[in-house]
Amino acid sequence: MHRIACFLSAIILSSAFALSSTAHASPAKSSSVEQLFALSEIEQLIQSSLNDLHPQFETESENIIMRLMGTEQLDAQQLIAAQEIAQILFDTTKDVLTQPQVKIKMKDIMQNVYTEEEVQAYIRFLSTAEGRSINRKDMLVANQLQKYFQSIAEDSFQNTQFEQKLEGVLLRLMQP
Repeated sequence: MHRIACFLSAIILSSAFALSSTAHASPAKSSSVEQLFALSEIEQLIQSSLNDLHPQFETESENIIMRLMGTEQLDAQQLIAAQEIAQILFDTTKDVLTQPQVKIKMKDIMQNVYTEEEVQAYIRFLSTAEGRSINRKDMLVANQLQKYFQSIAEDSFQNTQFEQKLEGVLLRLMQP
């Protein structure tokens, strides 16, 4: 019984400590978030992501045209059309991601997620060479994970079993 009481006391004290440390945390200041945003190199991440997306847009545009035309290979004119579509997708995505309201929303999210203390700790971290290096590598890791997950999803959707399931659902929905 004494062990249970000690255990409960430890849990209560731990909870009280955790709650008190977060209860005293102050909201992130806009000026601090601005500094963090700059140090985080988010704009460079957006540009890098856009550059990485261009080949994917080209591949997807080619796939769209092949599906629409019912062919497995594109002729010269279709390749030009695919490149034009890819460029439209790229330009549209770039326009959307570089709009001022996107940056404002990103900063708002950071301000709502982080406390001032966390922002300051993050700023100190990113002010070091190691912090900047880790931040860039985190972006690379996230980008590679995104590509990997996208590849898995594409493979899953091109699977015969998936196509049969999808076909079954569509046939069922189309029946009167």
